[in-house]
Amino acid sequence: MSSCISRALEKEEYLNIIKKAGFKDVKILKQYYFTEPEMDERLIGKIISIQLKATK
Repeated sequence: MSSCISRALEKEEYLNIIKKAGFKDVKILKQYYFTEPEMDERLIGKIISIQLKATK
């Protein structure tokens, strides 16, 4: 499990960190986009949560 502590990660950066940690066959199983009625339009489509599977 991962969470944001000091800054958000770009999806590719996050996946590369997982691969560099020695995980193989990294696959995104689900991807959810966060939205909110009063959300700043610059953030629409930018905040996501992903569920992935990898082996080590």
